[in-house]
Amino acid sequence: MRPNPGLAILGLANAMRCGRWIINQLMSVCTASITFNELRKLRYLLTESQRTHLIRELIRLDSEAEPFEVILKRDKTYLQNVMTEEKDKHFDFDQLLVDPEEFGILVKDQREFH
Repeated sequence: MRPNPGLAILGLANAMRCGRWIINQLMSVCTASITFNELRKLRYLLTESQRTHLIRELIRLDSEAEPFEVILKRDKTYLQNVMTEEKDKHFDFDQLLVDPEEFGILVKDQREFH
């Protein structure tokens, strides 16, 4: 049976979410949704054996997908750690300032914009 690009893209969508953050999971959902729509359009063109193979592969890919709850927990833990670290740091606004002579913007004006 020849390779199905739709299945390959769904495999990629699974890989995009695995071990990553919620934003990666959202991109994975978008990628999979587009692919499912395309596969739906083609389903009537497939033979019985191709449809059976596709169904088996879809079930396999679904079972391999990392659960959203795992991703959410990892994302929350990461954000809690980052926020705790950031609270302990003092942010020096002056590191964002550009050279007034080079850009023609006074330091006073730069602070007003930020």
